[in-house]
Amino acid sequence: MPRPGLKPPEGPPAPGVEGVGRRIALIRQRFDLSMERTADMVEASAQAISDLENGKSRYPKADLLARFSLKLGVRLDWLILGQEPMLHRDENITRRQQIAAEASHSAEQVQAALDKLQPILLELQGCVGFVPAHVLEEKPTA
Repeated sequence: MPRPGLKPPEGPPAPGVEGVGRRIALIRQRFDLSMERTADMVEASAQAISDLENGKSRYPKADLLARFSLKLGVRLDWLILGQEPMLHRDENITRRQQIAAEASHSAEQVQAALDKLQPILLELQGCVGFVPAHVLEEKPTA
């Protein structure tokens, strides 16, 4: 929530800022990412990404832009102003970041699926009298 007395700037956005949404769409195309996957990677909603890409959100939050830079390896000056180059110098780092983010997301999906299956397997235990031991193990608390 903005502090009292502070309002978003009026008038047209600063040069280059209007292109942030187009550049975000370009990032998604370059890395072949869906809007939902991009949203997961930068910890935002798919609607927020859509609003940015379609120009409905004129002033993206700095922390969101920073997450785009960190998670996808794009330079902030390119993202905000369109100043080349697009990527940080070492594109291998960018690819490693993408792979790491995808692996993390996949692990979360697998764990969520296992969490959903555990009650079903426990119920089946009463019917057949057997559940694999690893299903019954306590999960470590973080």
